[in-house]
Amino acid sequence: MNPFFKLLVPQSSVVSLSKNFSQAKDPENNGARQKGLDAGRFVMSFLVVILHSMPISQDQKYSFLSILCRSAVPFFLITSGYFLRINSQVNLRVIKYQLEKLLPIYVFWMVVYYGVAFSTGVSDVLLRPTDLISGGTAFHLWYLPAVGAAIVIVSYSMTILGLWGSFFTCFLLACVALSTGPYHDVLALSGEARRGGLLIAPSYVLLGHAIARYQRKVPVWSAALITVIGAFAVFFEENSISILTGNNFISHDFIISTYIFGVGAFLFARSLKSSFLVERLSRLGGLALGIYVSQLLCLWIFREFIDIRSLYDVFGLAILSFAAAALLTATMRKFSVLRRFVG
Repeated sequence: MNPFFKLLVPQSSVVSLSKNFSQAKDPENNGARQKGLDAGRFVMSFLVVILHSMPISQDQKYSFLSILCRSAVPFFLITSGYFLRINSQVNLRVIKYQLEKLLPIYVFWMVVYYGVAFSTGVSDVLLRPTDLISGGTAFHLWYLPAVGAAIVIVSYSMTILGLWGSFFTCFLLACVALSTGPYHDVLALSGEARRGGLLIAPSYVLLGHAIARYQRKVPVWSAALITVIGAFAVFFEENSISILTGNNFISHDFIISTYIFGVGAFLFARSLKSSFLVERLSRLGGLALGIYVSQLLCLWIFREFIDIRSLYDVFGLAILSFAAAALLTATMRKFSVLRRFVG
């Protein structure tokens, strides 16, 4: 099973090596279905839409909501690592498989977003060399090459160096990402701060793999407590960065305490017991990847009619865009020629 697609969607005929439709399976529990993670994918995809519905230049009233939404990408990355299977020998099929699954999705949506931006002027058309892997105009698509590269890095480093060697490798990459990203101005480094998602993603994938390999089940209330502590730790750290640099509040993709927040969110979803709500949400988990890649297009459309002045406007825009992206995804999944582009 390709770990990337387990990250956002239950196993499907498109992404499963066994070519059958099934949900996420727990490697610790003899393959028992992981409804909590399936449900978590769907909920986290909505948080991504909320985050992108906020004004780019955020004021303080959006600070804590934006922080809550930042749990989504760490959750996806950790989930990817949780389902990662390490080969006993170095195998180039790891790279080949990631390219075969990720590249068509990435290229398809890059063409869509750049085509729409160029023809309508709804967004700047960014054509720098780095935009080829960062998404550029379709900024959220940075995640696709990041998770693919992270899976390859963790797979190979685990095979060649073992767990501790892989940990050290990912630790060094994360240090570079954090120092040149959110802590760039704190450290008074020259040049501009960088996003750093490509470098920090392997550490989250490795965390997920370590949880699957060593961590036992965490009670739901303990996981909830870790999540709450992580959220407040992120809030404190973000405001500390703002104070130290003299800059306005900025919600970063990743900071140090995001590890606590992301792990807490993952453990919470993983520890959820089956219920009516969890069952219903888990059935919608298969839409999450398609929602993620298409939601910005829907946001561009509805932003033409909704002026963001308050949190009510943010939620209104997010709900409309989320529903439209879900409908678009469900429709595309009905056509074999389009299904591969939404997972």
